Amino acid sequence: MKRSTLTNTLKRLGSAIAVLGLIIAVPIVQADDETKIKIKDNKVKIKGKGARELLNPEVNATFVDGYTVPNEYQTHFTEVPAVQGDNVVVRYYGGRAYYVNSNDWKIQRVVDLDSSIEVSSDAAAYVEGYVIPDANRTRFVEVPNPGSGMSVRYYNNTAYYMDPSYRIVRTVPLSAR
Repeated sequence: MKRSTLTNTLKRLGSAIAVLGLIIAVPIVQADDETKIKIKDNKVKIKGKGARELLNPEVNATFVDGYTVPNEYQTHFTEVPAVQGDNVVVRYYGGRAYYVNSNDWKIQRVVDLDSSIEVSSDAAAYVEGYVIPDANRTRFVEVPNPGSGMSVRYYNNTAYYMDPSYRIVRTVPLSAR
């Protein structure tokens, strides 16, 4: 055997062993309650037990106006609690719903909607009682109040307005402008 052929064979064998190790390690990582997967550029972040499984794009594509979400997918949607109080609007940013006084931009309440999204260091100040500075207000996307008999549910960076039978009436993308 030539030296270059032997070297190539050893490289391929090393790659095969590495792939085999990854195949064996993945179920062990998935079984661990402290699972943390983080892919920076594609923004896939899965933390521990509270992280929800993302559905296939084919399933996500069916969540359009007029579609009734089947029972098996309803648990993937997190309900945004109803607004209580005058001049309070819901605004979304970084996996959280912020109940903000529309007059002075003071945060009244914070609700975590997506536990797989880590709170960034600059967003750590956004707590109850904090007034959002003018320069940062464009980061927050308003989630309009639903009509009577409707609820707002969150999934995969989108607000879904649904009737009690989980029929989607309206969708609002929640990515920052």
